[in-house]
Amino acid sequence: MGTELVEVAAQQVQVEWLAEHDFLVSVPSGEDDVLIRLRSDAGTMSRLEFGDLDEQRLVGAIMAYLLARQDVDDLPQDLDLEEIAAAYEDFAESVRAALDAGGAG
Repeated sequence: MGTELVEVAAQQVQVEWLAEHDFLVSVPSGEDDVLIRLRSDAGTMSRLEFGDLDEQRLVGAIMAYLLARQDVDDLPQDLDLEEIAAAYEDFAESVRAALDAGGAG
């Protein structure tokens, strides 16, 4: 899978595949990049109905969702999909809608 640049919230976000359901995301912030590890497991992916989605597009949509609600500097450096879904009631539905609309955000 490797590394891919995705357009998220009008900025180039770098998504690097580490392992299944495990990504390192680099988000520009000022003159630096903020590194965030985004991970999940198959059970969570299935429960949120994300199991059959392209994971790099999904990561882009997840980051767009989060960046629309929080500044990148305020996000934890280690994000778990289960915790994100618990924190935001409309998370899964909003991310799936963004992907269905053809974008990452």
